[in-house]
Order: sequence, then structure tokens, then C-alpha cells
Amino acid sequence: MRVEEITESGIFKFITKDDSSSDFLGQLEILDGGKGKIILSMVNPTSLPCNLGEQFNLIGNLHTNNNCIFTDCFIVSQPGFGCGDVSIVFNYALLKLDDDIFDNEIKALKSGKDIAINGIHFGIDNLDLWVITNDIFNIERCRASNKVSIICNMRDDIILYQDDIVIISVVFSYSWTGLPVVVNAKVSESPYIEINKKEGIFSIDELWSYLHKFLSFMVLLLGEQTCINSMNAIHVNKGKRSYSRFIFQGDFLLKEQVSLSWHDINFSLNDVIKLNEEVNIFSNWMTRFEKIAPSIELYGTYKIVNSKYSEINFLWMAQSVEALHRRINDRKEHSVADYDKMCNELRECCPKEYLTWLEPKLKYGNEISFKSRLTEFLDDTRNILNNHSYNYHAIKLDFSDKEFGKFVSDIVRYRNYYTHYDPSMKKTNIDRAKKLIALSSLLELILLIQVLKFIGLTDKHFCVILSKWQNKIGKLLRNTKFLLKNYYK
Repeated sequence: MRVEEITESGIFKFITKDDSSSDFLGQLEILDGGKGKIILSMVNPTSLPCNLGEQFNLIGNLHTNNNCIFTDCFIVSQPGFGCGDVSIVFNYALLKLDDDIFDNEIKALKSGKDIAINGIHFGIDNLDLWVITNDIFNIERCRASNKVSIICNMRDDIILYQDDIVIISVVFSYSWTGLPVVVNAKVSESPYIEINKKEGIFSIDELWSYLHKFLSFMVLLLGEQTCINSMNAIHVNKGKRSYSRFIFQGDFLLKEQVSLSWHDINFSLNDVIKLNEEVNIFSNWMTRFEKIAPSIELYGTYKIVNSKYSEINFLWMAQSVEALHRRINDRKEHSVADYDKMCNELRECCPKEYLTWLEPKLKYGNEISFKSRLTEFLDDTRNILNNHSYNYHAIKLDFSDKEFGKFVSDIVRYRNYYTHYDPSMKKTNIDRAKKLIALSSLLELILLIQVLKFIGLTDKHFCVILSKWQNKIGKLLRNTKFLLKNYYK
């Protein structure tokens, strides 16, 4: 999460059941990324109601941020004796709560409950490009009256996904120049995402699960990593909604927003709305995500780190593809009945002292090889891209069977070498580095097409998205073809 850094002094108080804590002067520090720290100035550290290693919650009233709550706090350092600074870290912070919500949150924390949040309202990088459409602003000029009019067609909330628990929506806020207009008149639209609980409050784990699934999907839709750039908690009290700034330390931080143009985006909001009508793409992602999560997490790391070492990028992509196939395909070398029979026969003829060694081998002995998994995925990707109904040569993977066999063989060999290390394959030169770059690009293309197919896209959809040469996945396809043709001569 990218946040504006905060350094502010104020008064802090520990939340205790008997409300016996004294007030302490201190300073709040929140760094970009959401990492927070509180420094309390102590005259007598023995007056602290909590000790090192104990978890607690704090209230803060600061110079500009009043009614603040800090939860899951820990003391990380304090003076052994005498006066000095006590350093405290926290996981979550709610800043500038309404009075009623503030009182309710304190009561909940005193009784041992978590903070009460009914939803979150947040912005992410490049969301304005994702929601762009041509019919929001209309400019009309009347030459007869010598006037120019700007008409803004304000949009209603757009529901992306809902289940029995939540509603995930795109919401819009609008602002315009106040009167009197002295220099310029302006109307602007700002999009945000809301995740609202239908009834009751979120548990923290429940909230993070939905947020993580949503952000992971946005990476696929945008074609680039994205980062939260604003976050507010939503509180509902007696039918009235209020907001407080919500701070937490995210898993990663993009210091700068990734630069995108609207035509770089794989799937715009309008594309997603159409796909939701045809294949319910958003619902499929949210309900099937857990099955492919390990592969998506590996791919996300690959996108974030983007190592300068071709070997590391190659290994990330190879592992991502293998993990995806393992999760969505249950094909085995032998039928369950045949394999059980084979295992029993092996156990009967195996000396007892070797059975402990044998059992782990039998547990995974029916798994198909990485080469088989890769070949199956590559053949299917070829069939999708080389579909005879496409009348667009640029999206076809026009390589011979022999060439594809070489790609598969090299991916398997290099993966095994960099994973298990075979000294006979030790070789470092520019040609191998180029091949690894080309193969990594091919693996990424396979992964994205297979993930999109898993959540419901058909040949018709692939034809549309891949024929857009400017979007990220279209560029990836063309770059992959270029690299393979130039580095595998």
C-alpha cells in the first residue's frame, strides 16, 4: 500500500478492561507501505500496563488525527530502568473515527473482539484507465450563442461480484469547480473499489481473503502489478455510513505507479462487464482462485521482482506452470486401481528394512512428469492460438513440431539443471541467457492462456484479446514469437 508518510505527536492511551491506563505523550510514525511505529516518552516504564511480548491496543488523539485506534500492538523496545523511549509497532490503524464509531470500537476491543469494519473503500493504480469509457463527458459547442457546454453523465455503482457474504463494486465520485469560476472550470470523475459485507462485520482474515483475490485478478486484467494508493474503512451504525482512514502494512509496495496507457490493458471494465454476461468471469475467478493460488502467487512474485537474472525468472515461470497444471489437471500415469495393485506387489517383494524408504516414493509415484505436463499445456495453447477460425496470422504460433519439441526439451533440461544441478550441464554464456529469456516468455504466455481458459474464456474470446496488438498479452505473444525465432536459429 502506497501512503503519504505521517509523523505526528499526540496523546496515547492503552485500552484496558478497567480503563486504568494513564495518558502518555508520544509520536506516531507511518512510513510509505503502511509500516507503523509509535514512540512513547516515558518517565517511569513500570507504569506501562503491558510488558514485552504482550499484545494490546492503543487509543491516540493527535494534532490533526483525533479518535485513532491502533490494534495488535507490541512493545519492541523499552528502557531497562529510568526514563526513556518505548517503541511500539502495530498491525492496523483507524484514523479520525466518528465519535459514535470510536466509542463502539473501544467497547468491542475491551471485550476482546476485533475492530468492527463493515467494508473497505479503496483506490488502486491505473483504476481510472481501467474504467475509461467514451460516453461520460460530452462537449457541445453552440456557434450561434458562442457557448461551450460540458455534460458529465455520472455513473451509478457497477457490481463486479457478489455472493452470500459480500458485494464488490466499482463506485464513482465526482467533483467540479465551485462558484465563482475565476480561471478554469473543471468536472472530474474518480473511481474507487468497495468491498461491502452484506450483513454484520468482517473478520480480518475474511476481509483480506476477498481483497487478495480481487487484487490478484486486477493484475491479470491490467497486465501489470498494481498497488493500493488509498484505503478507508467503512462503518455502518444505525443505517448511517461513515469512513475512517485504514492503515496496514501491505505485502509489497510499488514505490512508483506503473505507467500504462488505456490500450495496454488486457481487459477493461467494459470488457469485464461483457465477459460477466457471457461466462461470469469475475465469479469464476473468485470461486476458483484457491485451486490455482500457488501458481498465481509465484507469478505475482515474478511480476513484482522481475529479476535481472534470467535463471531466476525462468525458474519462477517453470514452477508456476507446473503448479498450475498440477492443480487443474488430475491425470495420472496409471489408473488408480492399476497403481494400487502395482504398489501392493512392490510392498510384498520389498525387504522390510527398505519399506520406510519405499513408501514416500510410492506416494507420488503415479504423478506425471513435468515434461508431460508441459507438453499437454503447450499442445493446448498451440491449438488455441492456431485455431483455423482465426483469420489473423499474427496470433498463430507458427513453429514446427520439431521446434516445439526442442522448446519442451530445453525447458525441462534447464529446469532440472537449475533445480537439482547437474555439473555436466554447467555452462554460462550469452546464448543460454537468450534462450532462457525466450523460454520464460513462452512459459508466461502458456500460463496466462491456461489461467484465462480455466476461468471460462473460449477460443472466441482469445481471438478478440490476442488480436489487439497493443495490450499486454498481445505484446507478450508477439514478443514470444520474436524471441523464439531469433534465439533458436
